[in-house]
Amino acid sequence: MNLRELLFKTRDMLDERTTTTGSPQWEDYQLRRWLTEAQNDLILRGIEMFPELLAESTPTATTNGTADYSLPSDFIKLHGAILGGIPCRVIGRGSSYAERRDAWSPTFADPEVELIDSEDLRFYPTPDVTVPTWSAFYYRRPQDLHQQVAVFEDNEAWAVSGAGATIADVTTGLSSEEEAGTEGIQMTVTAGNTGTLAYVLPAAISMGTDTTDIVELWVATNQTNLTNIQIQFHTTAGTAFWTATVLPTAFAATTAGTFVRVQKSLFTAGAGSPNWASIAEIRLVQVSGGGGSSVVTFDDWRIYRTPEIDSAAHIMLPLYAAAMALANDEGFRGSGDVANAHALWDARVAAYFGKAA
Repeated sequence: MNLRELLFKTRDMLDERTTTTGSPQWEDYQLRRWLTEAQNDLILRGIEMFPELLAESTPTATTNGTADYSLPSDFIKLHGAILGGIPCRVIGRGSSYAERRDAWSPTFADPEVELIDSEDLRFYPTPDVTVPTWSAFYYRRPQDLHQQVAVFEDNEAWAVSGAGATIADVTTGLSSEEEAGTEGIQMTVTAGNTGTLAYVLPAAISMGTDTTDIVELWVATNQTNLTNIQIQFHTTAGTAFWTATVLPTAFAATTAGTFVRVQKSLFTAGAGSPNWASIAEIRLVQVSGGGGSSVVTFDDWRIYRTPEIDSAAHIMLPLYAAAMALANDEGFRGSGDVANAHALWDARVAAYFGKAA
């Protein structure tokens, strides 16, 4: 169940299943925020229930005389550690017993490790050689349910290529989503030509690896002379990339704009061996027919993820989002509404874990 499906489920619970007519009571960005809060809260209450989040840090060499080492940025909870190939005993903070230990040596058989804050751990005794390596076994933060790929604002260095292709910044026909900003890019491609809009990311990033994720792209076009649009994610520019071709029949012809949605399972390797976990460049390819120029405005490129946690827990997330939506809505808010919503969530969490919250 990806984030788009979780949003539908939340609106079901709110008796607001469809938003095709009129304005919705709750915007998507609000429900996305509450769904993310739900995932984070569920994990923090019982992270041991989700072994899929257990990870090992990259083995790293110790430094002579240094006891403290930084944990990975996605760290949530320490499970254990290995120092010089020896499993460490995890101790509580400020152990006076550990502080009395002698300097570590290669023959010492029972090192200990202490979590000293949310970013660092400390080994006892302090390593006195640089030969051993250490690694931490830890529970990591899950990937965000929503990933903004691009917003087509001035801070993104988009470039156009292809005969007869030009681009311009526009302020109409844009997505109304909160994260999308106030500008989009309009590409015009003359008859019989192909234009490519490309953005080299500041650094290669992961776009998630679950093939049930949904890629969404805002497009505004009357579709005149438009043959197709290709959505591409490049691991190596031009030689290893994922691509999906979207035909005009797959979305509405409207200059006001609409979302094009493509599941990751429908992307194919356009060349080489692309890797969703390492995307360095993104591209949009616009193909015009022979009858004249095509004009398309692009905005708000995003990915709606599938939660990494066990699918049995997915249904818990819309429950929390719906409860928070009702508790924070002017039409429902009262002195006890927020407390009641949290009480409902607490009861469901307790039932899920089989113990009191």
